[in-house]
Amino acid sequence: EAVKGLDLLAGMVKEGIVMPGAATLKDEDSNTLFFNKKIVVEMTSGMWNAAQVEAQVKEGKIQGPFDVEVYEFPSFDGKSPKKAGYTPTGICIFKNTNDADKINATKEYALSFLKNDSLLGEFITNAGQVPIRPGLEIYKDSPMTAREAVRSSEFLKNADPWWGAQKPYWAEIRAIFYPEIQAVFTNTKTSQKALEDFVTKANDIVSKNEK
Repeated sequence: EAVKGLDLLAGMVKEGIVMPGAATLKDEDSNTLFFNKKIVVEMTSGMWNAAQVEAQVKEGKIQGPFDVEVYEFPSFDGKSPKKAGYTPTGICIFKNTNDADKINATKEYALSFLKNDSLLGEFITNAGQVPIRPGLEIYKDSPMTAREAVRSSEFLKNADPWWGAQKPYWAEIRAIFYPEIQAVFTNTKTSQKALEDFVTKANDIVSKNEK
């Protein structure tokens, strides 16, 4: 399925229905193109986009009207469960140094966001996230973002949180992933070959670090 998915993306590059230079296009460049209505679809954190667009239209930074709709990952059969990949945001795990003062400060810091609706709401709004606490009403003055938060919550039922439980060597694996995708987009490798090479290199990194 990964090969089929990458073939689909590579085909879109060859057909010219994505921006030129897709192999080296950066996130911030893609966001700028989307905000300026140069591209119609962007594969990114949809909630963040909705919140940014609505805020920037209000501030007069980008031209409206501008309606953003968040969609789940597509599936080949069109019938699979609505699914999204989201980054858990807001709480982190600190290294325990057996320092009682640091431990207590960490707990107080984390719980201040969990217990304080105002702080949590402000954080979620600034980050453009979906609130997970039932009954927490945010985006009251942002109807489009509020609408998409409701839509996104449906996709989160089958979410793949890809950031929270990472290994220390995740950065190494991520660094070897992009060149393989670039090789496909520049027609240097097939999708099959690129993904096989990625798996081999990633397994080597895991083996090296798990010894």
